[in-house]
Amino acid sequence: KAAACGAITVLMKKLKIGIEDVKHLYLAGAFGNYTDLENATRLGIFPEFPNVDVHPIGNGSLSGAYATLMSMEKRGEAREIAEKMVYVDLLVDVEFMEEYSRALYLPGAKEYFPSYA
Repeated sequence: KAAACGAITVLMKKLKIGIEDVKHLYLAGAFGNYTDLENATRLGIFPEFPNVDVHPIGNGSLSGAYATLMSMEKRGEAREIAEKMVYVDLLVDVEFMEEYSRALYLPGAKEYFPSYA
């Protein structure tokens, strides 16, 4: 839980956005299909996003692979997304270690959980 929340908060900081700016949360796999956002937030897995729509996408890797194999248009979209990606190595990111430590407590850092502060 601390690693997930810590990673999310570090990425938000790098993008210079707050919890109110996140509008969509895509969750893959069985975790995404069966996760209750309110409970996951209460446990501190996700920050408390006030305006988010949750999108469970099932087996995202399989669906994406199939789409790119079957459609030149989807293959082009995947290429465009890949070109925009930026690699963040959380293992050596000092900010991640700080956020991870803060997220060990329930629910987590107060600024990311205003209702629970």
